[in-house]
Amino acid sequence: MATFYNQATLSYGGRTVDSNTVTGTFLQTLSIIKTALSGTYAAGDTVTYVVTLSNAGATPLNGLTLTDNLGAFDFNGTTLYPLAPVAGAILYYVDGVLQPALTPVQTQPLVLQGITVPAGGNAIIVYETEVTDVAALDVDAGITNTATVSGGGLLEPLSDSATVTTADAPLLTSTKA
Repeated sequence: MATFYNQATLSYGGRTVDSNTVTGTFLQTLSIIKTALSGTYAAGDTVTYVVTLSNAGATPLNGLTLTDNLGAFDFNGTTLYPLAPVAGAILYYVDGVLQPALTPVQTQPLVLQGITVPAGGNAIIVYETEVTDVAALDVDAGITNTATVSGGGLLEPLSDSATVTTADAPLLTSTKA
């Protein structure tokens, strides 16, 4: 958080006295919570995420950008994404009212712009992702992805993460001839 300092100076009759210095912190009025609707995944699954932005302030926040790293990780100098957004599967609600769909500016990572959170209200973004072929499928593996909201006059970006783990169940198929 950003810090500010304040000090008063009193001058009277040719004398000047400085007061003590007060330190304060600007508080962020926006909060972010990211939730995965399912705690597990398997090859070929979809995972749905809900990002809730709540504004406790008296001023609406406009022009926010939401970036989701989709669990990105580095592999030999290349960024790999274990999740990919499903086209056309993004819902955007403001105070519970469905808004026109947000169109991604970018899909890896997922970037959504033009989000508004009203004063004393919330915005909810729901989106579906597909598990890609680079997602770890080992027992007890997982994907942790982080959503970050920025812009719109925020003092600093805010982030929250959600982790899903492998379903840890055998994938069996049977063929009869």
